[in-house]
Amino acid sequence: MKKIFLIVAVIVIVFGGWLIWRNRTFSNSKPSTVLESLERKFQESKTDSQNNIEVVVTPVELSIGKPAIFAVSFTTHEGNLVFDLAETSVLEIDGKTYKAESWDGGSEGHHLSGNLVFPRLENIPVKAVLKMENITGANRTFTWE
Repeated sequence: MKKIFLIVAVIVIVFGGWLIWRNRTFSNSKPSTVLESLERKFQESKTDSQNNIEVVVTPVELSIGKPAIFAVSFTTHEGNLVFDLAETSVLEIDGKTYKAESWDGGSEGHHLSGNLVFPRLENIPVKAVLKMENITGANRTFTWE
């Protein structure tokens, strides 16, 4: 009888240990997989071509507690690009709107590129929408979801 009890106890301990190991392994890997998926989603460049101007936007930083930053480039071969991107841009993160704080890419020329900076984010974004109003006569919207 003691032998059977000992065998059953060993099986329960081994099985319990395996369950604990399995839970820790999978619970530790799931959050990082979700975060990696979110990070990849918010690294994709978006392009908009209207009125002979190509705009390319790439998220640089979209993390909790850090300013939201986008690398933005404008290219035109006709006319001159004259505007203040910080004045004309807003960022919507999951329904909350942020006004741009700064744009370091200049305000005149055929080719402009720089960083568009928004305030610190309070949450990990699920959906981000960057809107640029009246950039040489066109409204431009870039969405990541």
